[in-house]
Amino acid sequence: MIYKKKHKIWLLIIAIIVCLFVNIYEYGQKAYEGKNELELKLAAYTAERLYLDIKYPDNNASNIEYIVGDSGRVFFERWELITEVYPEIPYPREAIEQENWEVVDSFYTRTYRMIQSIDRQLDENFSPIEADYMSSPLYTYLTAGWLNEEYREEIGISDEDVLKYIR
Repeated sequence: MIYKKKHKIWLLIIAIIVCLFVNIYEYGQKAYEGKNELELKLAAYTAERLYLDIKYPDNNASNIEYIVGDSGRVFFERWELITEVYPEIPYPREAIEQENWEVVDSFYTRTYRMIQSIDRQLDENFSPIEADYMSSPLYTYLTAGWLNEEYREEIGISDEDVLKYIR
């Protein structure tokens, strides 16, 4: 009788330990899947901001491959042209060459803030109606390739440069 009670207690203890291990494993799997999903979303966001194509053969974030297509090349060329006109705007040439897209994305964030500041300064040279109509000219040029004629003259970007990069 005592022998059966000890067996039942040991079986209960073993069952509890097995359940704990299963729960810990499942929790770890959910945490990994959540982290992986977050990394996939971040990669898609980075690719979208930098006009890159993204490829991942499976749902594993560690297998992501960024591809610089035509849109990406044109985007980086416009960015480089803007930095020639405004040297204070950073251009991550080495990071782009090394395809370190996380670094490039952080540069882009800083560039975006600086472009906003320059756009506000440019807006001061025009009437409020004109400035509102031509809002964010450098950002529009960087992302879409379009730049209003008044700003072209103000900035010093030629018509050829603008026409060359229009998608």
